[in-house]
Amino acid sequence: MKTIVRLLGVALTTITVAGLPSVASAVAVQAAQTGVITHFPCPSFCGGAGARFNSAFDGGVGFSTSFSSLSNGDGNGRASASLNGPTELPVLRAEGFSGPNSRGVGEAVGMQGFFYNGGGSGSYMLDVFLTGVALDTDPSPFTTDGSLTAKVLIFRDNNPATDTPYSTAYDTLKFEILPFAGDLEELADAGTTLQIIADGQVRSISTTLSVSGLNAGDLIYVWANLIGEGTRNGFGDGFNTLTMEFQDPTGLSPHAPVPVPPAIALFGSALMLGWWRRRAR
Repeated sequence: MKTIVRLLGVALTTITVAGLPSVASAVAVQAAQTGVITHFPCPSFCGGAGARFNSAFDGGVGFSTSFSSLSNGDGNGRASASLNGPTELPVLRAEGFSGPNSRGVGEAVGMQGFFYNGGGSGSYMLDVFLTGVALDTDPSPFTTDGSLTAKVLIFRDNNPATDTPYSTAYDTLKFEILPFAGDLEELADAGTTLQIIADGQVRSISTTLSVSGLNAGDLIYVWANLIGEGTRNGFGDGFNTLTMEFQDPTGLSPHAPVPVPPAIALFGSALMLGWWRRRAR
């Protein structure tokens, strides 16, 4: 299986989605990825003859942390992604600042899988928090010169023994991979609720995603994306962090339950029975 990984709207490379951990390896797929770009010129559009384009990228599938930064005369940005949050959930930071005739973008993506071992209720609430500031220097409804936006999806892999596809792009994941993969099922989506008003004021927003009806052995994924961008002196600064946590993570683990082979279980029972017989004598 192959997939196109896109970060900041740029096709980075075609990677083979092989060797991604499955139930057999007892570890869920994880990914932490970041990217920053600057672009000049940006009058009424960005690009054209003689355009300058600079970028920096880091991380990917199998990474638990990632960091990218870039600064030049056209703008600057930083992005950080880690899976060191509560219950190894993604912690994302991103910012992009632009010059008067340029564009700057920072993007961070994180994905972590969790096996349900049956030890909880099978229902979970994920609280998501975003703090940051954005400035749109042009009030026209036809342009956006600064924004800070986060996307969060939870989906289930109904066949954990197969490879789990991964993409940095929300639209690709939601509208292409999830509907057509055959064994993936969307459980919850934060939609457009995590967008900071671009008025230059530091703001905090939050939302809660819920999933229910999990059965022992189920594998679910939390995927998150944060983009801070600015064009023509606008900016989006989300380096104050996107974080999330389960209200009660009981029963969830990035590691699959390790089954006890029947032969070993019977052998252990035989030893215990023999011990009790010897003690009875």
